[in-house]
Amino acid sequence: MDRRTFHRFALAGLFGATVGRTAQAETAVDYSTVTTRSLAENLVKQGRLETIFLFPPELGGEDRPENRAWVPAGTGQAQALIIGTLTRYLEDDLIDQLEVEPSYRGKSFVPIRIRYVARHSTKSGVFSPTLEIW
Repeated sequence: MDRRTFHRFALAGLFGATVGRTAQAETAVDYSTVTTRSLAENLVKQGRLETIFLFPPELGGEDRPENRAWVPAGTGQAQALIIGTLTRYLEDDLIDQLEVEPSYRGKSFVPIRIRYVARHSTKSGVFSPTLEIW
């Protein structure tokens, strides 16, 4: 599976939210030149990027290359807030399905945003937070 395409996963609701890009937005860095895995890994070594899982292991995501994304350092903390909410909703039986939709600019390996779409197969409503990255 090409990691730049939308990743759709099913997981054995509610509203939309946006997380991320607060103070960073004013001093945003253009990651469009990070077009190879080696460039991304070099920026990880420099502490400028970190690796996250697109579909969180806490919710059944697998440790596979196509489930990884390189994001600015600190983004994992914002993602953890979303994962925490999704985990609670799963435990409360409010959701039982999850789609993860990363969006990229050009050939960049760094997504500009990650959208989560969670719903329940027998209940109405959708929880759709978006992690804005750059």
